[in-house]
Amino acid sequence: MAIITCCCYTGCRSRQNGNNNQLMKLPSSTSTWLEYEHEASSPTSTIAPKPDTPNSSPVSPSLFATWTPAPTMPSDEAVIVVEEFLESNSGCRLPCWWGFEPGETLWETAHDILTRLGEIYYLGEVNYPYDTVDVVVPAPKDFQHISLTHIYRVSDGVISLIEVDPGSSQRYSLPNLLDEYGPPGEVKIWTFSKPWGDYYPFETILFYPEKGIMARYSSKARIQEEIIIGCPQENTRPIIALWSPGENASYFEISNRTRNIDLSDWGEPVPLTDATGVPIEDFYKTFKDSNNESCLFTPIDIWRPCC
Repeated sequence: MAIITCCCYTGCRSRQNGNNNQLMKLPSSTSTWLEYEHEASSPTSTIAPKPDTPNSSPVSPSLFATWTPAPTMPSDEAVIVVEEFLESNSGCRLPCWWGFEPGETLWETAHDILTRLGEIYYLGEVNYPYDTVDVVVPAPKDFQHISLTHIYRVSDGVISLIEVDPGSSQRYSLPNLLDEYGPPGEVKIWTFSKPWGDYYPFETILFYPEKGIMARYSSKARIQEEIIIGCPQENTRPIIALWSPGENASYFEISNRTRNIDLSDWGEPVPLTDATGVPIEDFYKTFKDSNNESCLFTPIDIWRPCC
């Protein structure tokens, strides 16, 4: 019989003797379950995002060869450009987004491009030292939604943080993000001990402080006895926050600047190892596999009830 162990917030309690850190399959599921014991840009410059390698060339639609403003393009053309940006990220790596570098790119530069793709809403300053701009662009036709909203935080005319919804783009799935950017500096988990209606949320948040990346993957948990089980790879539509790594910002400093990643109103997320007993390196090795069916276990009694 396989071993089942449960790791509490302050320690571990063994339910059966045996070896630790073991993959097992539960009789009631087809999944395998993972258990552990224990430069500011000029508005008239050409697009020049960070290349993947020193000798690579940026990949961007020829329509945007310069930053010269132009009228909004027809929606079918905008969809094609958005799809290309989602597939190539304009040839740059996160935290660069579609050629825009947090901490470097002027908002005026980004506006000249984004105003041609969709709708822009200025929310102004709401007791924060930055302006907030929502950009709504059409989603590719094979997505299950009709639009994507990206949030730009702008300080002194420069983009300071970008919060993006990449839709169903597989480029930013959990396995692909882990495979491309390596082990996160921090991983946090969040859930409820009692459901929200009939729904148990299970949030997995990856934080790369030295790369300027934070990603939230939302999935639906299930309960087995006193254990909450969540499978973060089931999420196909993350929310990603991007900022300049030069800020040396903490998890909470970045989270508090986001709209759709911050969970402080519901209770702070718990570090992965404290909540599940799983080390970050093992999480990384397991969940970067696109064929992985493993899930995470956390004891129900360390979480607060919903609402």
